[in-house]
Amino acid sequence: MEGAGPAVPGCDARRLQLLLTREMPFGKHRGTVIADLPANYLHWFAREGFPRGEIGQLLALMYELDHNGLRDLLAPLRAARCARAVSGSRGPLSRFLRKGAERRHAGSVRAYRLTPVGARR
Repeated sequence: MEGAGPAVPGCDARRLQLLLTREMPFGKHRGTVIADLPANYLHWFAREGFPRGEIGQLLALMYELDHNGLRDLLAPLRAARCARAVSGSRGPLSRFLRKGAERRHAGSVRAYRLTPVGARR
């Protein structure tokens, strides 16, 4: 199947990356990255109609991913973005995170378990 397009129309690597970077420019969830929009908001757009242009296409793609239970496809892209952000940054937080990762890999840091609030240890 050489040259076959993506199974979901409009779903390619560039568009998936845009889901993780493009923010909603309007509405109740203004400023929220499209990949982080709640399902009910995406379903509302599907019922009422997606806006025109690139934002509408990205919202429609995110709706398809959510509706078909494929949000997990974005997890590796998120992890890659996070790793690039930490490795490319020179701030104190990134140095702390890198050192913490080095220590964890070296085995010199004790593993901590998170417990729910109110739970007994």
